[in-house]
Amino acid sequence: MKKKSLTKNAIMNGIRAVLNILFPLITFPYISRTLGVDYYGKYQFSNSIVNYFVLLAALGISSYAIREGSQYKSDRKKMSQFASEVFSINLFSTFIAFGVLMATIFFIPGLHEYRALLFILSFTIIFNTIGMDWLLSIYEEFKYITFRTIIFQIISIILMFLFVHTPNDLPFYVFIVVLSSSGANILNYFKTRKNLKIHFTPHMNLKKHITPILILFFSVLSQQIYINSDITLLGIMNGDDAVGLYSAAAKIYTIAKQLVNAIIAVSIPRISYYIGSKQKDSAEFMNKVLNVVMVFILPLSMGLFMISKPVVLIAAGKEYLSAYQPLAILSISLLFATCAYFFANAILVNYKKEKIVLIVSIISSAMNILLNFALLPVLGICGAAITTLLSEILMCIICWLKAKQIVPFHLDSKNVICSIVGCLWIVVICGLSTYLIPQLYLKTFVAIVLSIGGYFCIHLLLKSNFYLEIIQPKIDMFLKKNARKRESL
Repeated sequence: MKKKSLTKNAIMNGIRAVLNILFPLITFPYISRTLGVDYYGKYQFSNSIVNYFVLLAALGISSYAIREGSQYKSDRKKMSQFASEVFSINLFSTFIAFGVLMATIFFIPGLHEYRALLFILSFTIIFNTIGMDWLLSIYEEFKYITFRTIIFQIISIILMFLFVHTPNDLPFYVFIVVLSSSGANILNYFKTRKNLKIHFTPHMNLKKHITPILILFFSVLSQQIYINSDITLLGIMNGDDAVGLYSAAAKIYTIAKQLVNAIIAVSIPRISYYIGSKQKDSAEFMNKVLNVVMVFILPLSMGLFMISKPVVLIAAGKEYLSAYQPLAILSISLLFATCAYFFANAILVNYKKEKIVLIVSIISSAMNILLNFALLPVLGICGAAITTLLSEILMCIICWLKAKQIVPFHLDSKNVICSIVGCLWIVVICGLSTYLIPQLYLKTFVAIVLSIGGYFCIHLLLKSNFYLEIIQPKIDMFLKKNARKRESL
């Protein structure tokens, strides 16, 4: 099988991450103003409930399938058998999750006013299962995933502006969210069956699959608890308004995190392959990924911290202004959350150390929930952000300590120095823009453009290894291609 370019995969997944940013940037300012804090809070509370059942349906199948399936991708027969077994387990868990969610909706009185929203969101469970995104990741089909995302997001934007005009249109908005996030999985169903014979089989090989799947499931569940518990407990203890405000900050934070995680996500199948085939340069590759991630996450975290207030005003409006404080806290969390994701999912899970990830996730989740009960009544939405930050720090530190016992990590000192100098540039530019330019949109635009441009110019001028090893070879390749084209003419 032809080995696909990791750089192209990263670009494709980066484009998809940018689209996942642009889509909310287009829709969120409109939706936040159209629905208002209360109705937007109702949606986020409902979504936080359904997310638990989405996790139950998914189990730990995605991470497990990518790790184990990577070794079969050159053998069509073995991959078909493996995929059928994993898909059958997923169907069974989906049936259970959907049934339990329906019972929860109808038998818990406190959820009755959210019944319609919960029912619409429940279709995410089904779409995610039939989509088998993990199979596309194994074969590194990031180009297909990107174009699929573009099509469905364009359709969703058009539908949103056509059908969502008042807070009473909230059910239409929720339907559109499901369509944009999971509807494309219908296309996956047909694509994955073109080259592989995937079907339901009662012979699921549970003895082999179920233990690692369940360990990964409880790991992901524990991680999601401290992601969703903030919103769930805010809804219970502080009301829909608090959920709406915090969700605005969390939405922006999640968008930023997705952008950098896209780099890690495309590397995970390749890392699985390197480990499975016992290639000698696997440790070097992992260090390269980590260093690239750090070059991007440091300025993103610093920049978001510096312009958290104008970002909230532009993205959500004055009604959500209070959300800038938790966003500033979450921007610090961004650094630790990204590193934790790398050490846990790219390293520990790939080396079959999912039990460690499970234990760390449980500890972090328990701390998060306890801190929520302590801080939410006192600090409200800022308390929710602080609990997330502390949980991510704990998760990052422990996963790093365990991962470095397997792989000898080292940060490139020249990259770090250039990144720190670049971050100082960002602080100065953002500060001057805020002080000198009164217009909201103009000062934000100037701050972002000059910060990004200046940061990467610093890497160029100081000749960081990121520039010499990643950027310069691509520039040289581009120039050579153009030169050959001119010669052929």
